[in-house]
Amino acid sequence: MVFWVMRWISKRNRTIIGSDFAVDGQPFGYGELTSIGYNGNEPNRRLTGVLASGDLLDNNFCIYGDNAKIVLTPIPAPAGMLLGTIGVGLVGWLRRMDIIKKTQ
Repeated sequence: MVFWVMRWISKRNRTIIGSDFAVDGQPFGYGELTSIGYNGNEPNRRLTGVLASGDLLDNNFCIYGDNAKIVLTPIPAPAGMLLGTIGVGLVGWLRRMDIIKKTQ
């Protein structure tokens, strides 16, 4: 598990890649977390989830400033990369088959 307190200052952005995120126990898909405090009184909040490395994330955090944010993004899908690789290989194979037919 990863335990640490995240404290961001104004005009700082952080991106966290992972899945199953929750903020203060409420499921949170993907997107931006911004300040919810007023007049500089940002409450401590809790972020949980699973990082891309497989480590569990369970941290308190505060976001100070209107421009600061934490961006939660999904893990890139390996299936999509596999399908792209297969597609490129198939196109190359079909082109090669056309070339073989033309020379015979």
